[in-house]
Amino acid sequence: MVECYWPGITEGQVRELLDRSGLAGRFSSQTGVRPLGSFLVPSDGMVIFLFEGTSPAAIREAAALAEVPFDRIVEFQHIMAGESPSRCGSSEM
Repeated sequence: MVECYWPGITEGQVRELLDRSGLAGRFSSQTGVRPLGSFLVPSDGMVIFLFEGTSPAAIREAAALAEVPFDRIVEFQHIMAGESPSRCGSSEM
């Protein structure tokens, strides 16, 4: 999960960042990273990008290549409502 504090960020800017460096919805052979989407909170000037990658370093590199002005990168787990723990998936950073 790549957190960005970016006052004034727009949906168009988020989409542009996701499209940069061939990142749009697939693994990049250059970085080993695939974007999963984002959460935009325009009222707080914040966007969270979700990426799947081979390592934290790969995600940091992909974010830098795409010129994502991130504040921090942290691992996350996506836990769906109503699923048992054995069926919950996780995504690496």
